[in-house]
Amino acid sequence: MRVGEICPNPAPLLKRPANASLLFRRRVCGYPRGVQRGLGVCITATALLVAAGAEAHGFAANGRIGYLRPLGGNEPPYSRLFAINPDGSGAVDLTPSGYTDVRSFAWSPDGRRIAFSAIRDGDHDPELFVLNVGGGGVRRLTDNYLADFQPSWSPDGRWIAFTSIRTGLSQIYRMRSDGTAQRRLTNAFGNCDSPAWSPRGGLIAFHCAMASEKVALMRPDGTHVRILLRRTNTIETKPAWSPDGRMIACGRGMPGPSWEPLGIWTIRPDGRSLRRGLGPRRQPGAVQGPGRRPWNGAADEHVWHHRGRARMAAHTSSA
Repeated sequence: MRVGEICPNPAPLLKRPANASLLFRRRVCGYPRGVQRGLGVCITATALLVAAGAEAHGFAANGRIGYLRPLGGNEPPYSRLFAINPDGSGAVDLTPSGYTDVRSFAWSPDGRRIAFSAIRDGDHDPELFVLNVGGGGVRRLTDNYLADFQPSWSPDGRWIAFTSIRTGLSQIYRMRSDGTAQRRLTNAFGNCDSPAWSPRGGLIAFHCAMASEKVALMRPDGTHVRILLRRTNTIETKPAWSPDGRMIACGRGMPGPSWEPLGIWTIRPDGRSLRRGLGPRRQPGAVQGPGRRPWNGAADEHVWHHRGRARMAAHTSSA
């Protein structure tokens, strides 16, 4: 199948009202696991952004919550894409027929499309696709021998930043929303991932190992790379913008051998006003100490933004 080819899709999936807020789930566990170095710090988890209004980056005003989960039971242990009402009702499986192992996704700013990474029947690696939520099929965006994942839309919906390991290292790329004009943005000697396009469109935040696991900023053309918190002996990862673009939330932790979690922090794009939003939560009975991972299971960290006010909550769950 070629990039840009339209895949058949069943009937329309979902109709969504306008002028509502959206909850968006960002997978923080990495994809695949071997791509990300040092992310065993318990900030490997999930970030959730609730944004009011269609102007919020990457989030459509559709009033639904998107999330990933496996079906359970005797089904294969692969994540599928679901949407649900904020009150917990009306869960709908949005995963198109013939696609498995959905690992990351992002709503378009207008809420009409979802970019997602999954394995299509007949393929052996995850690629990026765009799903028309109201029906009309699925469009393939990438076609490589190695994984493409972690899409992030530009505010105008014309471009998608994403992570790819097509060269052996995970790096940040950019393409048009139809899959054309693919271009590599980072050329680091370490793995770079987790792109997050700013709500104002002028910056892309991302995590990169080129500077001892730090969050960095660059322009959408890959120039003017600037590393945040360069002089701190900590790991920062998984950046997420506030809806107004004034703050960046990220997970923080200490490097090995302690791997101590530090929780979720916020910082301004200019590197100032570093503040902790949420402290870490440890699993009861988790093994601590030098050379040990700080938790005995996966960790979920949530960042909430709603009606211009930041609200944060943390949750951990065992593996």
